[in-house]
Amino acid sequence: MAPKPYIARNTLCEQIYLHLREQILTGRIKQGEHLTELAISRDTNVSATPVREALRLLHGDGLVELNGRRGAKVIQPSEEDVRHAFAVRRELERLALREAFSVLTRQDLDELKALSDRMMGLTQGDTQAFFQADWDFHHFFVSRANNSWLESFLASLKDFLQIVRNPNYKDTSPHKTAREHLAVVEAILAGDIGEAERLLGAHIDRVCTDILEQTRQTLRGEADPASTRNAASRSA
Repeated sequence: MAPKPYIARNTLCEQIYLHLREQILTGRIKQGEHLTELAISRDTNVSATPVREALRLLHGDGLVELNGRRGAKVIQPSEEDVRHAFAVRRELERLALREAFSVLTRQDLDELKALSDRMMGLTQGDTQAFFQADWDFHHFFVSRANNSWLESFLASLKDFLQIVRNPNYKDTSPHKTAREHLAVVEAILAGDIGEAERLLGAHIDRVCTDILEQTRQTLRGEADPASTRNAASRSA
């Protein structure tokens, strides 16, 4: 039997909240999974009150839907939800790039090129390091735009985007992602902000399409596991 997670007694609600949040964002707790107060109380060996408050905090983050005293259910975004979120992300990141472009220093440009080179070196092996480098690249423009509203709006999307990427999404073409980033950098270095915006938007749209297709494949496999096994045996 797996050991129960240790929950510090001085901040029960916060500790339970952080524990569940991490489990949801990493995909250990799946989309659509039900979280009952009774089960969480039993697993963490605490009373129902801090569990209930923790679930309310997760609801405030947009990670779960509350089901009264029965507990909560992890969100299960529809395709329309995903498309809408990525459309907002695309326009906000293009705006961040546009606002950052006019204030980038030579040091900033060198750092941006280094971020792109780092991704090119991570196209094999360490998936988590690759995703972190991807996040660092996209956040670079937001951090340089010096627009707190823009940063706040994009931060509010981060949890949702992480849920739809975990565990379904695997970058099936990390070389393509790295090349797309490099193309954005090269357009910036050439002083072509219009082309840089176009390339960044196309990259985000492509990632959205990949996520939706991989999610469909996962759902088809869950609905018909026999077909998935047969397909696997044919490809072996």
